[in-house]
Amino acid sequence: MERDRYFCRCDCCGTEWLTRKELLNDQSVVFKGFQPNWGSLAIGWFQFYHTFADCKSPFAVNVNGFFDLIEESRVIDTVSLRDECPGYCGDQELDYCHEECEYAIVIELTKMLKAREEDQVYA
Repeated sequence: MERDRYFCRCDCCGTEWLTRKELLNDQSVVFKGFQPNWGSLAIGWFQFYHTFADCKSPFAVNVNGFFDLIEESRVIDTVSLRDECPGYCGDQELDYCHEECEYAIVIELTKMLKAREEDQVYA
C-alpha cells in the first residue's frame, strides 16, 4: 500500500493503521515517548511499541500528525538548548517542564497520549 494511503505502518510486521484514530484505538500499540529534533519541532517523533503477537517492534510517528489535537495557540520561540531549558523533552520528563517554548505543545500531546493508555482515547 502506498504511504499516502495510511497514517503509519509497522515496518516489522507490516500492520498499517489507516487513520490516527485507528492507531490510537489499537490496544496493541503502546505509547513510549517523544524524540525531539532540537532544530525543528516539526521533525520530532512520537515513539510507540507494537505489541501484537510476536512483533514487539518500536516505531515512530511524526509529531505533525498530532498537532490538530491541541486547540491552543503554539508558542513560536523555543528555549531548547539554552541555559534556561531543563532538557525534559529529551529525557521523557515532559510533565515537569514549565518553560514557555514551542515544545510545550508536545507536553500536552504527551499527556493526551499517556491518558489514552488509561482508556481515554483521543483521535
